[in-house]
Amino acid sequence: MRITPNWPLRTDCSRYYLIILLSLIEFGLAVPGHATTPSEAEQWLDKMVQAARSLNYDGTFVYRAGPQLESMRIIHRTDPDGSQRERLISLSGAPWEVLRDGTQVTCILPSDRSVVIGKSRQRPFLSSALFKKPEQRSQYYSFSIAGSDRVAGRPTEIVAVAPLDRYRYGFRLWVDHDTGLLLKSELIGEEGMALEQFVYTSVEVRQEIPDQLLKPGLSGSGFKRYQHGTGQKPSQPPAALPFTSDHWQVTWVPPGFVLSDQASDSVPKRHVSVRRLVYTDGLSSFLVLIEPLESAAEGQQGLSKMGAVHAYGRFLDGFQITAFGEIPPTTVEKVGMSIERSPP
Repeated sequence: MRITPNWPLRTDCSRYYLIILLSLIEFGLAVPGHATTPSEAEQWLDKMVQAARSLNYDGTFVYRAGPQLESMRIIHRTDPDGSQRERLISLSGAPWEVLRDGTQVTCILPSDRSVVIGKSRQRPFLSSALFKKPEQRSQYYSFSIAGSDRVAGRPTEIVAVAPLDRYRYGFRLWVDHDTGLLLKSELIGEEGMALEQFVYTSVEVRQEIPDQLLKPGLSGSGFKRYQHGTGQKPSQPPAALPFTSDHWQVTWVPPGFVLSDQASDSVPKRHVSVRRLVYTDGLSSFLVLIEPLESAAEGQQGLSKMGAVHAYGRFLDGFQITAFGEIPPTTVEKVGMSIERSPP
């Protein structure tokens, strides 16, 4: 997946990690399953989350978002201390790689002749308090078993997660019956159409993943190197950039969404600092970005769409305000319109 040039994340490593990698676990289908107890479906979700954190695996999958179709390989290892390492490799189109460990995400982008390094952050999937308290999660989603199937030659249990309001999408997840690994998923839009799909074509769960498989296949030799937070001189002194929570506030988020991460990052090539806020309900996530603009011509206003990712942008006091995520367009617009400057 690619972020088009007029998107605020155009030079951010997270455009690959947060959009592509999180897309692997943020899909669904809001359709009824056969009669079953919600606890049974939620047990499969728990098994899936545990598998993602604990298993070593090497797989190839196909990812579709709208008309775009890409093939990728992912290699994941969990070390004895619980730390995780991943390598994501493009197998179609322009070559690129993303490597993640417990501290940083590294993107190697030959087409841009650049290596972009950012801070590694926890996946938001099933991470909020919503999914720790059954009485809370049942306010926003219903859970059911929608049958069984085979994916990549492996038997799976299908878990349907249906939203109970218009602010979020639902999910349909094919969970490996033996290991709990997520092998296929779909995201269904408000009209019942599939917005995104990911499916493994082959996957191997392994006892060990050697270090060699987690080393980049692209050297990045001679590429320009960018690192968020270092080596970049902002257009104003850092102390003068109004990027603290005291200066900006999101006055409306959908019920159940909580702030899970926030930071101010320098943007390579632009010499500015961007305020980033991440919200999640435990299943779905969206981001809010605030960055200074030198001119309105470089910004973006109104709604835009790429696959299942909707974005809403507006200008406010010389800043670009953008909200985006795999949530309905009416939701992302309402979030974007609610962002205000706080009184000094």
